[in-house]
Amino acid sequence: MMRFPAFKTWWLVGIALVVTSAVYLGSLRRRVPDRVYRIAWQQVPPFQQLGNDGLPTGLAVELVRAGARNRGIRLEWVFYSGAPDEALRNHEVDLWTLTTIIPERKGVIHISEPYLRHETDLLVRAGSPYFRADDLATASVSELDLPVNRILLRRILPHAYLVPTPTLKEAVEQVCAHRSDAVFLDEFTGVASLLSGLSCEGQPLRVIPLPTLAITLGVGAPLDLAAVADEIRRGMDATVKRPDSANVLTSWGYFSPDRMAYLSALVEARQREKWLIVTVGVFAVLLAITISAADRIRRQRDRIERAEEALRQSDNQLRLLADNLSEMVLAYDMDRQLVFANSAVERLTGYSPEVLRQAPRAALVGLSRRPAPHAEALGNAV
Repeated sequence: MMRFPAFKTWWLVGIALVVTSAVYLGSLRRRVPDRVYRIAWQQVPPFQQLGNDGLPTGLAVELVRAGARNRGIRLEWVFYSGAPDEALRNHEVDLWTLTTIIPERKGVIHISEPYLRHETDLLVRAGSPYFRADDLATASVSELDLPVNRILLRRILPHAYLVPTPTLKEAVEQVCAHRSDAVFLDEFTGVASLLSGLSCEGQPLRVIPLPTLAITLGVGAPLDLAAVADEIRRGMDATVKRPDSANVLTSWGYFSPDRMAYLSALVEARQREKWLIVTVGVFAVLLAITISAADRIRRQRDRIERAEEALRQSDNQLRLLADNLSEMVLAYDMDRQLVFANSAVERLTGYSPEVLRQAPRAALVGLSRRPAPHAEALGNAV
């Protein structure tokens, strides 16, 4: 099996991280097939409604339309009265304008990151004994006939009797006519329904807020068209960053500091995510370079240690070889200093290597065996 040196491995890791970062940043601007996508809308004012020109309009419709336009995605608006889950799974439509994000939909359909968020309420008659959500534990609650509404209501009122209605207007009228005790709605569609002319024969209504049941909504799509929904959602960021974005929201009754802060936070989080990916990529390269340099230093140190060890072994072998010779062997350094004398020197001359090192080099010329144990004697003998 082929093995790469350690420094090459770390370089490959660094390059892989950079490539991954580049691919991720590139995925933030994915190309989708150039065709017309059928997108469903419903009559849910003020988010989706039929305009005076016969075309769909509303806050959600206009945000999606602007996001698609920013990304060059062509849309065909189709009115659809049913729920998004089956319509998207069966590819009856390609996209869904406003889809509630709930765990039950994960892996069934794709929903983009949220672009709208609103609170939910229960609307009851002012003269009723209901003041909190717990008071309606076993009461009858009208709701727009959508599976997601039933899922949300079961989270807070698992034992309530639910009364599905085809329109939200009919759901409110159920309460006015004493056919149900409350109606489940979000704060904006509820206000829009009340302003549309509903009357409870002079009976005032009371709102019970549900702060724990805030809803986030995104663009829905089949799983194989997830990239299209995500591209439209990214295109909305440019719309929200426009100076007149507050005017767009105000025109549909959606403006509030909380809503603007939520939308701004989404845009800022996406920008921070991009910079974070770039920063991680840069640090990954620096880390790879640092590790590679450290590995090269370590390998160079190992080579030096191996060379020194080989030199020691070679020196020992030469010394062993020289000591076994019967001839005299002397070795000098570049400064003409005696650095080695084998054991034959003392046997042939009678002088030890220590004495020879201290003696002048000229005194060694014509050296013969003589019983002089000291360097001084060696110097005098010449």
